Amino acid sequence: MKNWILFLAVLSIEMINYYHADAQIVKIVPGDNKVRPYNDDNETAPEFPGGTAAFFTYLKKNITYKKGNIDEKLIVQFTIKKDGSLGNFKIKKGKNRLNIQEVIRVLKLSPRWKPARIHSKITEVQYSLPILFTH
Repeated sequence: MKNWILFLAVLSIEMINYYHADAQIVKIVPGDNKVRPYNDDNETAPEFPGGTAAFFTYLKKNITYKKGNIDEKLIVQFTIKKDGSLGNFKIKKGKNRLNIQEVIRVLKLSPRWKPARIHSKITEVQYSLPILFTH
């Protein structure tokens, strides 16, 4: 059961990452009629220790489906802070109190992430995580 929940969460995030990677961002410069793809090598996304696969493994090992949990899609948004800790948890979708408590509990116990950088400056970022609780 737990494996299905996390499999679907991983699948959802991987699909988001796949479509996000293919998205073209266009850089617009006032007075310049040329269209150029935006590519800022000075930006680094935050990273869980060991990468995305390690993050999904961490979730799989630690999230438990308990009696009282219901089937639902939950989306939690959180901040990856400058020190790599997680905070400012907000539920964007989902209503079951037990599901919400379980996801936030596991995220609070998460090891510190490698923080995001913009132009070599460490910065806080928002991260959204979809998780599907299902039997």
